[in-house]
Amino acid sequence: MPRTELEFRAIVEWIGELGVADDIEDYALVEMGLERGGVIIPEVERDPLTAAIFGAGINALRQLTALQPARQFFLEAQRRGLPVGVVVAPEEVIEDEHFIARGFPVEVRHDDIGRSFVYPGAAFLASASPWRVRSRAPHVGEHTERVMGASEPSAPTTPR
Repeated sequence: MPRTELEFRAIVEWIGELGVADDIEDYALVEMGLERGGVIIPEVERDPLTAAIFGAGINALRQLTALQPARQFFLEAQRRGLPVGVVVAPEEVIEDEHFIARGFPVEVRHDDIGRSFVYPGAAFLASASPWRVRSRAPHVGEHTERVMGASEPSAPTTPR
């Protein structure tokens, strides 16, 4: 959701580079968002023009997504300083250089079967409270006694 002058500038420049200004609904309002220096969110509820500019900025981004593959849109938006994300399949996340660079996929050793698997890591980076995978996922029934207070330990199942 574009709010700042820099975000509106990035959208206007992107649209200009693609040469699609005539195809973007309410493009004049997007330009107005740039000219006004962005929008102030509390004003969106009080001022119809601010609400229209804000909505036009959102719609312009939506329309830009329709013009290119999701990955290309994501990378270009990131390069331009626009805070966007991309929804991809889990296997794409594990193989994506962006997520690999930030340490998202982590390899976890399963000593019981002598193999390692890639697990998803921390959803976000937090230097003050680092997060990490400490062990493999438990097998079915492996912690039943501890969790349920069972009197007899249950035998862990071996994965196939």
